[in-house]
Amino acid sequence: MFHRCLPPARFCTRRAYLLCKRGADFLVSFAVLLVSCPTLLLLLGLLYAETGNCPVCLRPYLGAGGRVIFCPCFVSHRLLGTGPVSTFVRRHGLWRILWLFSVAAGDMSLVGPCPVSARNAAAVRRRLECKSAALRPGLTGLWATEKAGDFPPGEAHTDRFYYFGCSLWLDVKLLLAALRRRLSYSR
Repeated sequence: MFHRCLPPARFCTRRAYLLCKRGADFLVSFAVLLVSCPTLLLLLGLLYAETGNCPVCLRPYLGAGGRVIFCPCFVSHRLLGTGPVSTFVRRHGLWRILWLFSVAAGDMSLVGPCPVSARNAAAVRRRLECKSAALRPGLTGLWATEKAGDFPPGEAHTDRFYYFGCSLWLDVKLLLAALRRRLSYSR
């Protein structure tokens, strides 16, 4: 679907684009966190009251350049429980809002290669082999729009394509596709 969007970008333009993208990632994530902070704090308080446990933990993921990053996430479904607030968080994918802290910190991007758990040795090896480990992992990307049912993604061709063809046009199309998918799930 998206593999025919644009030819691979040149190195110098790609480097400038990635630098501008980092600035845009920071501004967007900071603005969304600023607006959603009261709701997020209320949600965390409700989850704590429902489960009696801290609902947030740090999970290791493979970051840019192959280094390990720690992203805030809600605890596992088993620990989160089956109450109404926990079910609401899982059903609507609100656990991803915590990843915006990693985007604002510069460890992740809004659009990029699939975040790979640092504990999954096969996925880490595949990511390092296809060179997409040079980019910051994203909240959404080709893997989320084309292979939504495959998690963790089984093929590295989407990450490889994004590595060689990342551009503003591709990122906008991927963000719109992810937003459309998210809105269709919540109906």
